[in-house]
Amino acid sequence: MNNLYDILKFSASEAGANTFLDIPKGEDERATLTYQQTLDKVNQQAQTLNLDFDIKAGDRIAIIAPKCYEQIVMYYAIWQLGAVIVPVSEGLGSDEISFILADAEAKVIFVHESFIEKVSNCTASEVQSFASLNKDLGQYTEEAPQNYDETAALIYTSGSTGRPKGVMLSHRNLIVNGISSADKLPVTPEDRVASLLPYWHSFALSTEVVMTCFLHGTLVFARDMRDFSKNLATWKPSIVMAVPRMLAMYREQIFKGIESKGEAIAAVFADCLVTGETYFNSNGLKNPDPRLRLKRLKQEQTILKQIGLMMGGNLRFFVSGGAPIAPDLQDFFRDINIPVYQGYGLSESSPVISCNTPGFSRTGSSGTMLSWLDPTYGGDWTFLTASGEKGKHLEGELLVKGDCVMQGYWKYSDTSAKTLENGWLHTGDMGRVEEGFLYLNGRASNLIVLRGGEKVHPEHIEDMIRELDEVAEVMVIGDDCKNIYALINKIDEGIDDKLISKKISEVCRDLAIFQKPKGILALAPFNPDDGTLTPTLKIRRKNIWERSGNEINAFLKAHKEI
Repeated sequence: MNNLYDILKFSASEAGANTFLDIPKGEDERATLTYQQTLDKVNQQAQTLNLDFDIKAGDRIAIIAPKCYEQIVMYYAIWQLGAVIVPVSEGLGSDEISFILADAEAKVIFVHESFIEKVSNCTASEVQSFASLNKDLGQYTEEAPQNYDETAALIYTSGSTGRPKGVMLSHRNLIVNGISSADKLPVTPEDRVASLLPYWHSFALSTEVVMTCFLHGTLVFARDMRDFSKNLATWKPSIVMAVPRMLAMYREQIFKGIESKGEAIAAVFADCLVTGETYFNSNGLKNPDPRLRLKRLKQEQTILKQIGLMMGGNLRFFVSGGAPIAPDLQDFFRDINIPVYQGYGLSESSPVISCNTPGFSRTGSSGTMLSWLDPTYGGDWTFLTASGEKGKHLEGELLVKGDCVMQGYWKYSDTSAKTLENGWLHTGDMGRVEEGFLYLNGRASNLIVLRGGEKVHPEHIEDMIRELDEVAEVMVIGDDCKNIYALINKIDEGIDDKLISKKISEVCRDLAIFQKPKGILALAPFNPDDGTLTPTLKIRRKNIWERSGNEINAFLKAHKEI
């Protein structure tokens, strides 16, 4: 398989009658497409792209839409012609959409009907609707180009600092990453994989478009988040691809569902969580205490079974990516027998680098390295310290090399050369490996150096504060200050600052003294519209400073830091 289209063609030949896509139809109905039916749609759409739009090998095609099955069909059709997909987030501001479309030099721009007006105002180029591809001009019958090392996708990074850059990923990059992920995760043809992860996120491309297709599984599509939450039990997924915010939402829904059943059931559930924590933390699976094991079995047959049914009764596990997951959130799902397997990666590595898996999972870690990083397959990994020393036993910046490392940044050859040094991708993430498991500390570029020389990675502290019910978002600051401080968005503006400060002190009580915020400043909500959050809802530190710098500096001056 030298082209991503070949994966669909392979699965159609091996499992053509299997359901590939489970999709919305009308308001409340569902429809399905088998692998063979999907392949037929792809071949038909490739013919339209070829005849009506003159799409050729190497052309870049922009696609802007909320997540939908039509995107998958379009991607495979574009790859069949040897062209390049440029998926763009529909949630970006007009300025960023304009920049990306101009930077990518897209030959054609396809837009979901609900975003045509918005996108039309962002470009002088003609915008085509998805409906323009709904033609029957016959089937495209030519073999897909065997362009294994040609660019397949141009994925624009969210640009947490500066303008977004286009990450060039080849067919090799995505195929190897998807198959390496398949080596880790026990996905079968019987699995139903549900996800809201957008296709401008390389994690969705690797795990859904490649891995799930390669293993002949079924992809379940929702209309939107509300539809997803409402109908999860009806769709009966066995695997859910998620990000930590989605998992926090599910946990909240479970608690609300339990509370609605009365105090007695709530007490039983609370005891169930305590039992689960004791059971797993005492290594109960290997050395079971008979009484504890019996109690756990009874819970599995009663309340845990009911919780499982709330989520469809078929859910085996979650896979979480995109951001670190709080240990207590991961423990919660472990304790109700629906484990969360945290993974790690970045667009520049196609993206998955490591992942926890059944039987090889540790809370707080990002799992073990994927097979593409094994020297047997031409890959490798190491850590680079501030002094320039390299080694797997060290703590420092993670460097990786292998078949999943990007081709480079589109139009940014100088930046590519710095990021890809002698074949090593500098991830920018600081960490270490213990007993084969990767633990990350934070981004090297986000490191805070206090006036006394103490160094603080803000991400870990931010994750702890973000778990508070009163806090919607947080950014920790303190570079060249005596202390660190927390810039927060409140869930409700009426919440008292003193209450939040007290709760922050409580959750940070076990941290070193210099890691504890000495004050908080409530700011206007961060959001993607003003650029203070990325489309994946990560904070943009530089943009927050640009927007709220006067307030922040006045706050620091009041604390005698400047």
